[in-house]
Amino acid sequence: MDCKKDFLEKIVEYLKAGMLFSIKIFAAVSPIAAFFFLGNPESSPSILGEGAPGFLFDLGSAMGEVLPMNAVALALGIAIIGGITGLDGSGFSGVPLVAGLAAALGGPLGYDVATLAALGQVSAIWVGGGCLSAWAFGAVASAGVAGVSSAELVRKNFVPVMSGLIIATIAAVFMM
Repeated sequence: MDCKKDFLEKIVEYLKAGMLFSIKIFAAVSPIAAFFFLGNPESSPSILGEGAPGFLFDLGSAMGEVLPMNAVALALGIAIIGGITGLDGSGFSGVPLVAGLAAALGGPLGYDVATLAALGQVSAIWVGGGCLSAWAFGAVASAGVAGVSSAELVRKNFVPVMSGLIIATIAAVFMM
């Protein structure tokens, strides 16, 4: 019956442990999400004020000037950018960005925009949906159920997920 005497202290102790755990897991998400929000021209003005540039779109434009815009380079670029946007742990936050980039880069060059957008979305979701982001909810929840660390789970997922992304990129090149 000691629990009746110190139940409030135990509740506070559990809350502290839970908050510390969540801070450890999600601390890396904040700078990545900030980079994404500052990079999106739709959301950066609400953060930086009117006329703020979209840094990720600027990065895409600079990449377009440097890289040759053939089907292989375009598919690799969209897959890489999709993966980068997936690093926030959500996987879905990058979907509008890669779809916009696919339309902006693939449309004028005559490539199939839907195929490019789908490749970018698959890349963002596979990286950020819990397969390659140790702080993603899917990885944390699955690791908790399995009784392993989320970093170990992501390490085990790396080869199969990257193999799938490579195959998806090759398929997209042929479909474009």
